[in-house]
Amino acid sequence: MSPLARRSMLVSMITVPVSVKLWSTAMTGYAQADVQSQSTESGDQNKSLPSNKSGSIDPVGEFSQLSPHFTLTEFSCHCGGKNQGCQKSIPLEAKKLAEKLEIIRTKFYPKGLRIVDSYRCPIENARAESASGQRVLPNSWHVKGKAADIPPVIKHQDLIKLGLFTGVGWNKASGLVVHVDLRPGDPKSPATWTYPL
Repeated sequence: MSPLARRSMLVSMITVPVSVKLWSTAMTGYAQADVQSQSTESGDQNKSLPSNKSGSIDPVGEFSQLSPHFTLTEFSCHCGGKNQGCQKSIPLEAKKLAEKLEIIRTKFYPKGLRIVDSYRCPIENARAESASGQRVLPNSWHVKGKAADIPPVIKHQDLIKLGLFTGVGWNKASGLVVHVDLRPGDPKSPATWTYPL
């Protein structure tokens, strides 16, 4: 089946009320997830995503939508579930993050926004932070599924004015944002820092 046909089939499944059992491979075997979808007059805004008992979203396929322009796989751990303890699941908080990224995609990325990095399992987080010369933060917001690294396009002052994110990191030399997150706090006065740390 072609990717376009698969996507059309998935979209048609999502736009009508359904209850479907989905199976996803995890490190320990198979995890079952229920999908409850409801169509609304305004579109797919109220559909729930396939989730498991640990409060994570299970990627169902490369075209499973997290938001109108972002798929679940864009937010998945780069290890692909290969690292010990990585379930390749995305914490449910990633949906809130995707919704906020949709706003900046529309305003600042007219040709589209490609997520550089989002959810990381602890092993992938240590690898990514070490490779970039940063100190390893075991409680990184990436591990909690509440952070995304984005291409450096937006001036930090412009992003902070929008009041979308509670954590904003930017490149010190250029002033362009490379990291956003949804840590506890007030988006009107987010935690800020520059890279390199």
